[in-house]
Amino acid sequence: MPRRLTHLDSADGPLARFALELRALRDAAGFDAPTVDQIAARAHIPRSTLYAALRGRRVPTRPVLGALVTAWGGDPVEWLMKRTATEAELEANRHRRPVVPAPREPLPSAPVVERAPLPQQSGIGPSRGAAGFAADLRRLRIEAGNPSLRQIADRIRGNDALPTTVSHSSLGDVFRGRRIPTWAVVRCIVWALDGNEQEWRERWRDLQAVTYGIR
Repeated sequence: MPRRLTHLDSADGPLARFALELRALRDAAGFDAPTVDQIAARAHIPRSTLYAALRGRRVPTRPVLGALVTAWGGDPVEWLMKRTATEAELEANRHRRPVVPAPREPLPSAPVVERAPLPQQSGIGPSRGAAGFAADLRRLRIEAGNPSLRQIADRIRGNDALPTTVSHSSLGDVFRGRRIPTWAVVRCIVWALDGNEQEWRERWRDLQAVTYGIR
């Protein structure tokens, strides 16, 4: 059953505008155009990944964009240029820092709060923290259609805007909880599985705090 797409506004940013243009391409293709579910079956791409592009959740990879555009009669070269422009705008927005006005009056100094020492009982440490975090990642993977490690690695490799690439063997270590991944690796995995980046960044920070006492 087709999913209902959320309302988007072009003022919401480059991802929303890109998704709205994809929706317009689909609508222009007419009633006989292939559905998202049909495209997913033909291209062997998870439905959730295709719908994420239409919901403005992320920039689709080249294979995902190519599958949608080709099915709906668009020009692949033109859409790759739009994708590049969208990524450039997103990157520019990341580096744009808001200007914080200086306070007119000096602020009172904040009271010094001593951090409570971390518990020293057995079981608190990298292995337990990584295992719990890995279990959450495995649930996210199942919710995304349970793609293979190679599929996840290919999705990450196909997005030039991500901070790094991750091999399928490294992904295996992360999902098994053998090590605590860096945020760059977690961000790539969350993106590939259509997760909420802000929510997972908080989870990763909590893991660092519990394991190492750092924030």
